[in-house]
Amino acid sequence: MSRKAGRRKVESDLSPRVRPVQKRAKDTVHQILDNAAALLDEVGVDAFNTNLLAERADVAVRSVYRYYPNKLAVIVGLAERQAEEWQKSFTQLMVAMADPKQSAFDAWDAVLEAYVAYLEEKQGRSAIHRAMQALPQLAEVNRRDNDVLSDAIAAALKARGVRLPAARLRLISRVLLDTSDVAIDEALSRRGRVPLQLLAELKLMHQSYLARFLD
Repeated sequence: MSRKAGRRKVESDLSPRVRPVQKRAKDTVHQILDNAAALLDEVGVDAFNTNLLAERADVAVRSVYRYYPNKLAVIVGLAERQAEEWQKSFTQLMVAMADPKQSAFDAWDAVLEAYVAYLEEKQGRSAIHRAMQALPQLAEVNRRDNDVLSDAIAAALKARGVRLPAARLRLISRVLLDTSDVAIDEALSRRGRVPLQLLAELKLMHQSYLARFLD
């Protein structure tokens, strides 16, 4: 099997079988995903499976398989929903980040605070993010989501007058995102929350890093 054909097979294995159209079907999918997020948080990705999910969501297993071919596809469905939710808030935060009249450091601090609040707000959000990073089959999906965010940060830095090649701006953006993910995910997995002191240290580290590029 060629690499391209193999990639298409993996993508098909992770894609929903059916996209809900009618309200009842959409409600069923929401019910499945809401319970999947909580279950993933409680049992972890290795123990997570469609039988447990069906029992937890109070639906027949065939209802899960009607929409998702396997447990990885369910996790991708969770991640895609989460990415759409977070990107709406992130896009608004990038308006301030791109405004040279506002402090870039304050604007980025606000991004970190909002991200922590978003992950802590609802059970399962941090577990979804960790699963996407941990599983090789899902790494490409996670990478595409992060590319959208890093492109937005790079555009904001450019709007502030940072004169660097586009590739360097994207690299800076990925450093900000990836270090945030490591620190925040580690804290959430161990404590269930992000200590204020850890968030303060992360802000300080990022301020020092951004100061190299901002006037």
